[in-house]
Amino acid sequence: MTELEKLYNYLIDNYIQIDWDNSITHFDAVTEFYIKQDPKLMNFIEKHYTDNEIIELVLPIKKTLLSKSKNKLQDPINLIYQKNYIDEIALLENGKLNTWINNFFKSCFNNNPLLSVEENHIRGFCYIYYGFENYSNHLNSKYNNDTDNLKEIYKNIYQKDSQLYKYGLIEVDDKCEFLNTDPPKMYDSKIDKTLRFANLPKELAEFFKNNQHYYQILSVRCCNPKNKIISGKDTTSVIMEEINFGTPFSINDIDSVPVTKLYSKNYNDCLWIKIDTLNITFEELCNIEQTFDDSIITQVIHLQYTNNNGNLLITHLDHEFVFYTKDEYVLRQNNANIRGSKSPRLKSFKVDSASIPYNFPCRRHINVPINDFKDCKTITETVPFLIFVLKCYFQHTDLIDEYFENCIKDLKL
Repeated sequence: MTELEKLYNYLIDNYIQIDWDNSITHFDAVTEFYIKQDPKLMNFIEKHYTDNEIIELVLPIKKTLLSKSKNKLQDPINLIYQKNYIDEIALLENGKLNTWINNFFKSCFNNNPLLSVEENHIRGFCYIYYGFENYSNHLNSKYNNDTDNLKEIYKNIYQKDSQLYKYGLIEVDDKCEFLNTDPPKMYDSKIDKTLRFANLPKELAEFFKNNQHYYQILSVRCCNPKNKIISGKDTTSVIMEEINFGTPFSINDIDSVPVTKLYSKNYNDCLWIKIDTLNITFEELCNIEQTFDDSIITQVIHLQYTNNNGNLLITHLDHEFVFYTKDEYVLRQNNANIRGSKSPRLKSFKVDSASIPYNFPCRRHINVPINDFKDCKTITETVPFLIFVLKCYFQHTDLIDEYFENCIKDLKL
């Protein structure tokens, strides 16, 4: 662990200990401890950082913010943010750090009476501020497989052969309670803590909560960062800023699932489906690649099934992230037998000893953009369980519709 990482962990550990009820400020961790002139932080603030060192931290964050803003409603305020991000990126890519600091960074605190950053601290404050944001984003990423904190709090409960040590998953037992919160969480009375699910959509969590008679074993991945592990039962919800758009399912009929590869309008957006007498695997590849620690990531949904006189029951189901090297991914785009080896696969959940009808009707809510993304409306539809799960995770729902429209018949919802 580097000295900077030790500083960031120190900030995280002490930030969650702050008594916010009696605090006159409520900023992010770096700002809070700068106001307090924390000696450990100030030691790094007062160091010299080059333009390139600062730009390398700031630029990826601004590009990510621009990408996210393009997926939001295109209202006047968001369009202003987009223009600002574009202007910031242009300055940073051209090495004009001082201009960016004067035009954009200083404005973050110049008008706040509770925060005054000294001129000789601005560059150091900027470096630590964005360095900490990158570090926090890495810790909180759904692709991060770290389970150290979870293993610590479960050390007297789970052994080395448990789902936690095998797959990084927490097994849901009768001591666990799914909470009706947004984002979805689970209270585990064994440890008297509330855990946030790392990558389990709310509607799928509700299905598992309300249909326990369809399965015997459910294991889920929970968030590992300390600030996501709450003592006691936490039933609070937060307003989610981002709106996920989708498309309605367009058919009403289902019957068989052939092996195929489907392309979206963009050739590199594709859905692979592999099937044998026991397994069906869906893997989504995207033109806009998802990356983490130099890996290219795809999503896989795998199920095992039994077919009893045409009644298909799902006996096992899981969702995984697959991590490819760049060379592997180039080969994978045309070969379904290539396996990603950059990092171990990372499961989001796993259901075992199940008997879930693949056509069990599930209700899903979809935000549909209207008026050229200036507004949206929410519609509700009922779809088969298998389609419901696929659309909970995959981005290119048009390919799911195309696949089932062409090859599935005779389902009456």
